Amino acid sequence: MAQFDTVVCGLGVMGSATLYHLARRGQCALGIERYGPGHGRGSSHGATRIIRLGYSDGDFLIDHVPGSPHIIVASACSGHGFKFAPVIGEILAELATRGQTRHDINRFRLDRFQ
Repeated sequence: MAQFDTVVCGLGVMGSATLYHLARRGQCALGIERYGPGHGRGSSHGATRIIRLGYSDGDFLIDHVPGSPHIIVASACSGHGFKFAPVIGEILAELATRGQTRHDINRFRLDRFQ
């Protein structure tokens, strides 16, 4: 059975950028996508799929899942986040490989909603 250092769920622009940065760090990473290439169900297809509109500040969401330090959640906000894909992918790869990032992501943490 194959073993992977990291699994990325969702291979849109953010997931793909994350896989790129993981590979650059020598990680054995697996990418999983629910739908086939070029599907119309991604976060950039239609206003109802823009996740950032569902919470008050409209900012990115990047953090470890509370109580599950090996799981990272990220919402890069559809088209708004597309231009940030390279740095967000780098941040996610750093979190996955080192548990922390050199970038200040405090404003993107889950606990801001408490």
